[in-house]
Amino acid sequence: MLVSIDPGTRNLGWAAFVGPDLVACGCSRTKERDVDAQAQDHVRQVRAGCGRIHTVQVVVERMVHHSGRGASVPNDLLDVQYVGAVVAGAIGRYALSYRASDWKGTIPKAVHHPRIRAALTDAEEAIVAAALDSTPKTNHKEILDAIGIGLYHVKRTRKGGARYDV
Repeated sequence: MLVSIDPGTRNLGWAAFVGPDLVACGCSRTKERDVDAQAQDHVRQVRAGCGRIHTVQVVVERMVHHSGRGASVPNDLLDVQYVGAVVAGAIGRYALSYRASDWKGTIPKAVHHPRIRAALTDAEEAIVAAALDSTPKTNHKEILDAIGIGLYHVKRTRKGGARYDV
């Protein structure tokens, strides 16, 4: 089993795969202010979302600071990476990380997210639709990114979200 994580301090996307198949996904949300409390709240929610699924491997998006762009603050990125590492360590035995540029390149979310959904089976799309319906729209990106990381890891999509069979 694989759990893929799009880390965040307040909102953390996750997706669970058995073999290459998506079996669950969601967005863990917390109002905790302390980074350790945030991490533990996310651990609890991801474990609950995965249910009885035994996690063997975890993949996490790795944060990268881009100097000069003004978009990323190094200390904030450290907190996000810390939360991702704590969650990964608590739910899995083996963790890998991918930079966003590794799995999605520079494709905008407006293009990338439809590609992710196009790579899903009908049964998987039903799982995603249920997760999105129970999550505020502002957090859909966390779920879809977590799914995208997982699809890339299980080799169902290439960089940029394109399916291998297309």
